[in-house]
Parts: sequence; C-alpha cells; structure tokens
Amino acid sequence: MRQRKILFLIALGLLTFAKGGAAYAVETDTDTVSITVNKRVWQEGKAPTAGSIENTGEVMDFGGQALADVEFTLYDVTAAYDRLINEEKNTQEVATKIIAENPENYRSMFLKAQKTDSKGQTTFTELALKDTNGTHKTYLLIETTRPDRIKTKAANMVIAMPIYRLDDKGQIDMTQINYEIQIYPKNVSELPDPVKPDTPTKPKRTTKVRLPQTGESKTLLGSLGILLVGTALVLWRRRNVRKN
Repeated sequence: MRQRKILFLIALGLLTFAKGGAAYAVETDTDTVSITVNKRVWQEGKAPTAGSIENTGEVMDFGGQALADVEFTLYDVTAAYDRLINEEKNTQEVATKIIAENPENYRSMFLKAQKTDSKGQTTFTELALKDTNGTHKTYLLIETTRPDRIKTKAANMVIAMPIYRLDDKGQIDMTQINYEIQIYPKNVSELPDPVKPDTPTKPKRTTKVRLPQTGESKTLLGSLGILLVGTALVLWRRRNVRKN
C-alpha cells in the first residue's frame, strides 16, 4: 500500500500529520469516517507561530477563540490526487500542494457545504474511506464564507485517507485507523484587541464670574448716582454750619 499522508497548507506553514508506511489495520470497502472542523481565531499578535503546533487528527488544544458561522465546502479529489502521483510521478507533498493552491481545477466532485456552530465546529459525516475500486479517498476542504470582521480565509486543506491514530507515546499506530478525524484550520485573520471605552472624567469645578445683565447694570448705576448726590449734600450743609 502506498504511503498516505494528510497535509495542510495553511497560513501558519505547511504542516504534515498522519500516516504512512504499510498499513496493518483491517479495512473494509464500506468503512466511513467523519471529519470535524474546529475553527479557531486569535487576537492580534497572539496566534501560534508557523510550525509551532502540529495537527495530529486527534482532539487537541490549539488555543484561540471558537469562530462560528464559517462555511466549509468538501470536495472529492481522489482521482486527481492519484493521477498526480501515479501518472505524473509527483510526490504526495507536491500533489497536495498542486491541489491546495489550484482549487478551481478540482471542484467538480462537490460533496457538502456546512457552517461552524457556536463552538466553532462542524462535522462532515459518512465519508467513504475507499472508493468502489478500493482506492483510498482524498478530500479537499475549502473555507468558502466567513463573518465580515474576518478579512482573510484559512488556506485550503487536502486530506488523504487513511488517517491513523497515535499510541500512548504519540507515535503512529498503523493498527488503528482514525475514524473520527479532528482538524484545526488556523485562521489567517486575527481579531484586534477590543477597544476599551474612554473612562469619563469629572469636570473640574470652576468659579463662575457672574456678569450683571442689562437691567441690573442700570439699577447699579442709578444707586451709585444717588449715593454720590447724598454725600455732596451732607458735605455742603456741614460747610454752611461752620460759616454761621
């Protein structure tokens, strides 16, 4: 059996997981698998660096936040993948890259389109492990729509069957096929840090200078005039008293 791998061409780098070599697991032509997409997004500057986390097909903690309402579309690219390897003599890595980077040429075999839920997950179920000729299936997964605040999409993924489980030591166990595959398309976009609202400051208390209004000005001037006249009369009388 030719070596099988699953390779993800994603924004964080070309990551490889699952599984090669001679397979010892017992398979049947009616076996089916499921692929659960776990969509994550990170705040700006907090996304994992390229190659720091490797997809294994198992449940993992990739961090970030769950991203809902992202649509993924699944295509069957088995024939194209096998042709690129067997007829055109490409390696599996090259065949994977050709399909992932030129998806418009490999969308003829549409299977399903689904959106992630509030947990950032959607599961494609009842996917054939092999075709009727006994050839292992290969699937192309494309992120087709996303919320408006996400400016770019995750890179396309090529998933070649079978995927094997890991043993207790984290090594590939080719006696155990993974029928419930978990994948984590790391989002190219990043959410900005939330903007904190400005804290309202108390206005400084100022001493107000009250200016008199027009009517008040006239009254004030009138009072001053009376006061001056009265003072003059008092002084005049005192002067006359002294003379007499």
